Amino acid sequence: MAQAERRISYARAVCETLRQGDGPLPFADVLAAVAQMPVRPVRDTARTVRNALRNSPLVVPVDGDRYAWALWFIKGATVRHVLSQKELDEGSLRLGPDACFVLFPFLYAPRHAASRPCHLYLEQGPLFSQPILWFDEGAAGIAPSYALADWFSAMGCRPGDSLLFEVTDGEEGIYHVFLEPAESRDEERTAKRNAQVAQAVQQALARKRRPCPLFRLMPALVARGIYHDPYPPMPLEHIVRDAPACVLESGKARLIPNAPAADYLPGLSPPEREPTRRAAPRGFWQRLFGRRR
Repeated sequence: MAQAERRISYARAVCETLRQGDGPLPFADVLAAVAQMPVRPVRDTARTVRNALRNSPLVVPVDGDRYAWALWFIKGATVRHVLSQKELDEGSLRLGPDACFVLFPFLYAPRHAASRPCHLYLEQGPLFSQPILWFDEGAAGIAPSYALADWFSAMGCRPGDSLLFEVTDGEEGIYHVFLEPAESRDEERTAKRNAQVAQAVQQALARKRRPCPLFRLMPALVARGIYHDPYPPMPLEHIVRDAPACVLESGKARLIPNAPAADYLPGLSPPEREPTRRAAPRGFWQRLFGRRR
């Protein structure tokens, strides 16, 4: 008897479809591609596919009911992380949800089973390769490392200094890291970027019916091109906490009652992608979604 074809989840199916695309795909194209995959039959395939697109942190929504694969969409993005004394003392990086998403969106993927290293080219330092993972007290980022502590010391890092992470290749996990001392920060330019992010967050929250985890806001912000400006804003958590129209509780954001509508913020052009289809690395989907029994 021939062995039955192994079924895959709709989350994996939509991710694989978008990963193979040469650009953002309309919903109809995603639905047609998923229908050709060995997914479990359901009563309403269109609704199931749309839910998979909406719920996956690896999917970036684009204007016009189109969707894109997050890892190539974030290429060229730059995100800021502000160093704390605890990080300097232990040689760790306790990253916020915006930095975690840009560096390793798989961290928030359902059925996430393992991590791949992030290859950080440190300014005036060595190549530093470590995974982004959950560690002490629910913190996410890079666990304490002597190599990272040595780099902090060699660069003279102090609390309040910023690390700027530039995504060179999100799929392969290649990033460049630059140090910006606190006294070198352009406060006027930072304030303008913060206001842009706060405006985009308010628009995104207006479409949410309940408090939303910050990482759930990141696909919409990435789709707007918020992080493709070479000068990044302050960390998302800081911006939402200070935004007068928003409330941040236990890592979830919501709008205050009767918050004034945000001005329209047009989206930016998505980054260009070479029209090549690469096969997923061996074990890629198994590491992402876990092994099927």
